[in-house]
Amino acid sequence: MSDPEDPGQRGERPEESEGLLDTAMRLLLGRTEGSGAPADRQPEEGRTTDSEPDGADPVFRVDLTRVEGGPAEAPREEAPEEARAPGETSVGTMVTPRPEEEAGVEAPPEEEGRPSLDPQVLADLQHHSADVRGEALDRLLREPAAAPIVAVTARLRDPEPRIRELAVAVLEAGEDERGLMLLLPAVEDPAEEVRRRVREAFAKRRSDSLVSALRRELSVPASRRRAAMVLAELREVDALAEAASGADSSVRETIREAIDAAGLSDQLISDLEDARADRRGLAAERLGAMRIREAVTALTERLADPDTGVRTKAAEALGLIAAPAATHALKRSLIWDPEMTVVVAVGRALRQIAGASERSES
Repeated sequence: MSDPEDPGQRGERPEESEGLLDTAMRLLLGRTEGSGAPADRQPEEGRTTDSEPDGADPVFRVDLTRVEGGPAEAPREEAPEEARAPGETSVGTMVTPRPEEEAGVEAPPEEEGRPSLDPQVLADLQHHSADVRGEALDRLLREPAAAPIVAVTARLRDPEPRIRELAVAVLEAGEDERGLMLLLPAVEDPAEEVRRRVREAFAKRRSDSLVSALRRELSVPASRRRAAMVLAELREVDALAEAASGADSSVRETIREAIDAAGLSDQLISDLEDARADRRGLAAERLGAMRIREAVTALTERLADPDTGVRTKAAEALGLIAAPAATHALKRSLIWDPEMTVVVAVGRALRQIAGASERSES
């Protein structure tokens, strides 16, 4: 990485450079252009920048102890390396997460009207003592609306499981659903207690908007697996089946793994034996959309179902799964089934299986 250029060498005036830095500071801290902070003031102590390659956005590291409320109290000693979460850097008395290393969901911006932040709480969240960090999170749990989202999210990577569990509780308690989505990385936390707390948080705040947000995350490679795991835990089979329908193979495979882990595959296969025809048809449709190969035998048996709709859905599902093992049963249905809608679905399924076989051989 090259050394930072002098603003004068680029033809920029020092005051213009300072104004750009100040604007970036306000954006990083969630302030709006109307926050009243002048753009031409001198840079505050504790603000530094790292030089970046040409064309890259610089990463601003900020002394958060000076945010909201003027000079901070006497700083505590700097957090040692072992107290820092992965992907964090030390700046003065504070440690701030690198935004570019936070995969998947972005932190929500700080909003006007939120309670003012206590600089000491921000400092305590980064303290080398786990007890001090825990006390800071306990205070925020009593007033979650005042929680600094980025600083609390960083504690999801804390080396202490009890601190990570407290961070989950603070984010869950907030009113902003976007803060809840920041819990996705903790779905795969190494500590079972943390994972359990995350599952409970999503179940407690379950809503149509949350399910929609999780579905959107299925299209993001960095958070796809975690979103699928949460949807499977919530038993949102329809959402997973709809997301799998028409998706590429990597998305379908991720969804299949999630529903297998949650035991949903066995449930859907057993639904093929339900006394209600609509439940049998829906199960066949879902199994086909998610390409559940373990269901091929059960779906083949549904080709003889007394309900025309169920036979049609079973044939369509076998075509989507493209299982050669179902070819014989499909050919028999092509000859003997009395309903044209079933015959058409069977013919399409046979072509899909043949096409898949040709592609695998080429």
